Amino acid sequence: MAKKKIRKTNAMRRLDQLKQEYSTSTYSTDGGIDALHVAKSLGVPAARIFKTIVLEADGNSTTAGSRSGGSTLSGSRSGSSTLGGSRSGSNGSLAGVKKEAFITAPFSYASAGHSSYAPAGGKAHFVAVIGAEHDLDLKKVAAHFGVKSVKLFDWKELKTLTGYMRGGCSPIGMKRQFPTVIDSSAEDLDSVYVSAGEIGTQIILAPAVLAEVTAADFANIRQSVHH
Repeated sequence: MAKKKIRKTNAMRRLDQLKQEYSTSTYSTDGGIDALHVAKSLGVPAARIFKTIVLEADGNSTTAGSRSGGSTLSGSRSGSSTLGGSRSGSNGSLAGVKKEAFITAPFSYASAGHSSYAPAGGKAHFVAVIGAEHDLDLKKVAAHFGVKSVKLFDWKELKTLTGYMRGGCSPIGMKRQFPTVIDSSAEDLDSVYVSAGEIGTQIILAPAVLAEVTAADFANIRQSVHH
């Protein structure tokens, strides 16, 4: 029997456009669509399944340029105007791609070498990518992006904002590339699974590649476990 062809999603097209290596895997949606169900359905450790959470600044929070883990969207994190090329773990295929190609309205970055940014209109939005086993620490996320506080974005408006539905939201290929942070637990893994942009399909790729294509930093954004 011929293998069923997987329909290309925006996330896959974006990776193809950037000539990045990835693979895909499909899973049964019977019984749930949450990250832990995905792990069970695929027979993959939950630590390798990463969920995408969209957030918005709570109230009139604005960034203050105190973002941790580096300051620019460059491949070297040192003020370059391009993505990729010098970042450890990258295959360099993003070298020469201007950051403006990734960052669109509603964000405008203040200047190369600075992490401060402000919404050009409306509320600021952010993306957090974290393992299925973990709960997101909103205070850590807010501190990372230099805002007073963040809250979960209304899932009913998710498709309008990102182009993706709840349960099938990929950090790659959103309508707009929002400031993104990946939990540091991903750095210990050879590959991670993230949504391909539709329910029932996952993309498998190296954490460094995920960080490159989403212009993301790695940071500890998970809640502490108390025994």
